[in-house]
Amino acid sequence: MKRDRLQQLKVKVKDTGKGVPEVALSHLFDRFYQVDPSRKSTGGSGLGLAIAKAIVDNHHGQIKVESELNKGTIFTVILPI
Repeated sequence: MKRDRLQQLKVKVKDTGKGVPEVALSHLFDRFYQVDPSRKSTGGSGLGLAIAKAIVDNHHGQIKVESELNKGTIFTVILPI
């Protein structure tokens, strides 16, 4: 029996910011985690990416991150259609 390929929607968001250190990548989706705690004064609580991951997980999707210091970050969200 041959299975049909699951159709997916893939969205990539890319920036050209400071990037994320490799050591921090595995923690990015943890609640309250902040890569640079000195930026706390800008109002971030460290919940945004944790919430995004929860939403994507609840829709049986995936969220991935790639980053390189001083070059930027790419977030990829893959959702089944």
